[in-house]
Amino acid sequence: YELGAWASDNTAYRAGFGLAALTAFLTLWVNLAVGMLGSGNDIVNLMFAGVLCIAAVGALVAALKPAGMARATAAAAIAQLLAVGVGLAMREFEPLELTLTAMFALPWLASAALFRKAVRDRSHAGKAA
Repeated sequence: YELGAWASDNTAYRAGFGLAALTAFLTLWVNLAVGMLGSGNDIVNLMFAGVLCIAAVGALVAALKPAGMARATAAAAIAQLLAVGVGLAMREFEPLELTLTAMFALPWLASAALFRKAVRDRSHAGKAA
């Protein structure tokens, strides 16, 4: 979060960054503790490391700029849903488990919306100046 606070003084940006950092932390924590799908030993859980990699690489490519961060967190949400789709296709997991795992896409999407708001705030500030 400190990195996000340093990168911008925009409230929406900071909230988006904080939410993305919290989502990444919770994804890692849940995945290491019990596994997002099945048990912690199931190989399918490696897909969620990919979700985190997509978010991290996207943030680096975006150079922490709000428009790029919006794309990176939206891509993480899509990757989260794709991973759930793979789990659904495997037909090994309970519907509730798949639903709860899919819900992890929501904070990624909320973060993307906050970054988009930061982009709009910046463009409105530029027009007012």
